[in-house]
Order: sequence, then C-alpha cells, then structure tokens
Amino acid sequence: MDADDSGLEELADFHRRLSEMSTAEIINSIGVLSDMELEDDEKGVLEELMVEELVKQDPKLVLETFVGRLGDEDDPVAWQLPTAFAEWLIEDPLTAEAWFDRRISEGAFETRTLDDLSEMRLAFEVELVGSLLSYDLDGARGRIAALPQDQRREALESVSFADLGAGVLQDYAALVRELVPRDQQAGSLSSVVCDLTLDGGYEKVESFLDDIQATSEERAVSATEAAVSRLQAITTERAISAGDVEEMRLWLDRQAPGTTDRVTGGAIADAAQEGGEEFDFAAASELVLSYHNTTGNDEVLVAFLESDVAHSNLNEACSLAEGITDPMLRNEILDGLRLQVSRDR
Repeated sequence: MDADDSGLEELADFHRRLSEMSTAEIINSIGVLSDMELEDDEKGVLEELMVEELVKQDPKLVLETFVGRLGDEDDPVAWQLPTAFAEWLIEDPLTAEAWFDRRISEGAFETRTLDDLSEMRLAFEVELVGSLLSYDLDGARGRIAALPQDQRREALESVSFADLGAGVLQDYAALVRELVPRDQQAGSLSSVVCDLTLDGGYEKVESFLDDIQATSEERAVSATEAAVSRLQAITTERAISAGDVEEMRLWLDRQAPGTTDRVTGGAIADAAQEGGEEFDFAAASELVLSYHNTTGNDEVLVAFLESDVAHSNLNEACSLAEGITDPMLRNEILDGLRLQVSRDR
C-alpha cells in the first residue's frame, strides 16, 4: 500500500469515527484542538472536517456556535455556515430566516471593506432566496430588491436550480427581468442553463426557454452556455465524438440560427481546455478542421483559435490559422498568435 492509499484510509476512518460521535462530543473535540501538538494548518483541516459533520447533525447548533466567526471571510469554517443555513432552511425556513435577519440587525455581517460588500451575507441571501422561490415569490423578490444594485445579479445567478421545478424557473426569470438591468438579463438567465443541461440535456434547456418565452437574444446566450456545458460534461467521461458535435449543431440551428459555427469552435475549445487526456488539443483541432472544411466558414476555426486552449498551444494554433480562407482575417489571427509567442519567449 502506498502513502496515498494509506492517507485515504486514515481519512475514511476519521470520517467514520466522526459520524459515530454525538454533537456534544464533536463540539468538545473542537474545543480541545488548540491544546493539541499539531501545526496550525493541520488543526484547521481537522476543525473543518468536524464542523462539516456537525452541519449534517445539527445545522442550527453550528450557526449558533460559530456565529462569532461570520465577520472573518478568510476563515474556512465561516464559509461552512451558509451550508448550515441552507440545511436549516429545509428543516425550519421561517425560524432560520428570522435568525438571519436578527444577526443582520446585530451587525454580524458588517465588513470593513471600502465598498461595504459582505460576500458572507450574500452567500446567506443566495441560500434564502433559493428557498423562498419554492413557496414565497414576493419574499424572494423583497430579498433581492433590498440588495445593492450591483449585487442583485450576482445573487440571482448564484442560486442553485438542481432541485427546483419548472414553475420556479419561470418565477426566477420574472425576477431577473424585473430586477436585473436589461442589458444583463440574457446572461443572468443563462446561469440556469448549466444545471438544466446536466440534468436533462438540450431538451430541458429548450423547455425552459419556451416556458419563459425567451427572446432571440436570451436564446442565443443560453444556447451557447448549453453547448459549452454539454461538451464539457462529456469530456469528464470520454472523448467528444463527431456525433456529439452534430447533435449540438442541429440544436443550435433551431435555437440560435446564425451562431452555430462560431459556437461550435468555442465550445470545442472550452471542452479541450477542460478535457485533459480524454479530449486534448490535437483531438479538438481535428474536429474543428473537419467542420471548417465541410462548412467553408472561417468562424468555426477563428472562434477556436481565439480561445485559451489555442493560446496554450501556440505553435500548433499558428499552423491551424494558416487554413483561414479570408486573407485579412488570417493575418489578423496570425498576428495575435505570433505576438503571444514573442511575449512568451
């Protein structure tokens, strides 16, 4: 058995022993950590694991016990408190919300930053809004409206939609259109798409867009997000095939006509960036070239070459750029890539 396997077994054993402890025993163990002869980072890891188990057993107790740490946004334990709050909201939403509002009035979330921005409070608001969307749309609207203008979009986009129904998504779209600036609404609505794509593929995304009567701009932005999310999800299991790309392109043709080639190049690039050994730059290049040769549209190749993964493979990208048929566009892309090459030397 190597050192890594041994470490994993020790961690699994620690988790098992924690799960068998009572809340009182865990609280007591956290209290004696400071007296243990361990490095500070080791104590920190143990404390985080103990609090994580405590959240599962009694989220309210976690919040009451560690409320004094809410003001320290560099404290890893403090960032476990929004999770505890989310669990408490499932058990007793009215009491949990009242506790949160009381702590706000007491100044528990005050910061000393110049912009007075409390990311910790925003994390709590996100959990609360996600809960309220299920049963109190006016309450969710009130929470978002009470936030500073520049935090409203961030809060709405941070809500998790994995377990929410279609009706809730329609309410969410209504809040976005009411509370987010018009030029940012399409981007906010697309934040739902990643969850929907992973849960039900293109069909579920299309149903959502139909249900909210998405505009052409909203469809285009969301379709791009769905295409990228779908290909990235595939690379976690296997390489992307031509069939995967063809399915994506047929769907894009329906949802956002005129964007298919550019989105194809960008989505394949993003998948290659995340794909590792399952789908590397060489495999991505082969797919992109096949569509460039088939369509004769430079957009698919240009979008690929403007990506991060192309700029991480500059020599290969320069060779690909030679295939751009438009001379002016080819020179523009090549100049950008060569400039990056010279900077990296």
